[in-house]
Amino acid sequence: MKGKIIKAMAGFYHVYSEEKVYLTKPRGLFRLENITPAVGDWVDIEADEIHMEGTITKIYPRQNILRRPRVSNVTMTLIVFSLKDPSPDYLLIDKLICNALAQGITPMLVFNKSDLDNEEIERAKTIYSLSPLALHFISAFSGEGVEELRASLSGGTHVVAGPSGTGKSSLLNAIGVEKELEVGEISAKLRRGRHTTRHVQLLPIGGETFIVDTPGFTNLALDQDIDSLVLRECYEEFLPFSENCRYDNCLHGPEPQCGVKEALEQGRIRPERYENYLALLEEVKERKEYS
Repeated sequence: MKGKIIKAMAGFYHVYSEEKVYLTKPRGLFRLENITPAVGDWVDIEADEIHMEGTITKIYPRQNILRRPRVSNVTMTLIVFSLKDPSPDYLLIDKLICNALAQGITPMLVFNKSDLDNEEIERAKTIYSLSPLALHFISAFSGEGVEELRASLSGGTHVVAGPSGTGKSSLLNAIGVEKELEVGEISAKLRRGRHTTRHVQLLPIGGETFIVDTPGFTNLALDQDIDSLVLRECYEEFLPFSENCRYDNCLHGPEPQCGVKEALEQGRIRPERYENYLALLEEVKERKEYS
């Protein structure tokens, strides 16, 4: 029987198959081969239908695997930020975008609380207007935009990431995950929510579509594997103009005859995105200097 690991805890793996969940353990051979199952793995199990238990007998090849959280076969990263209380941190958004792209995962921007701030909606649209990124503006409270978002998620395993207080758990409830999540109350002092999800868990939303909720991020650094050359590839709207750079290794900073800076001056690249790129480039250089 084929299924998908949706939760891992204390050596046990919850496998979702044919709308049922089985409590399983991997066969001993995996340990001898130094293979550890991961949430998101497609597996074969030998199941005991009476006790809803089983043994994992095969792990299918993975398309990819994240380190933090440890989840495999991820299709998209839903980067969730609120439009108000707290307002979006666009530098952090760009970090999360780069972390996804560097691992071969498509990022999607989801801005929650669209019923609270129309000006911030227009600002977000403007900043990413020249990028190929998909943007969704939703209200988990009123339901605005939720059905359109849900339709865009059909098929695949999608990670949800973003800072606390943005309504990630409320969003998961709104799009119909098959598990009720506790929703944390907003901290009036910090204007941030307390993240209440205790374990990384893959949540079915119909068919072969799954959502993974992840612990909240407040000060997330770029992935350690991202160097300056990888970083420049993460700003996809820069790439056509980088072909006009004089130097192949141009990082679009102080270098002369830079096609990206020329495009910036012509209004073909958003200054906010370029400024964020320079800030992240400096972070990468400092990390290399002190490593």
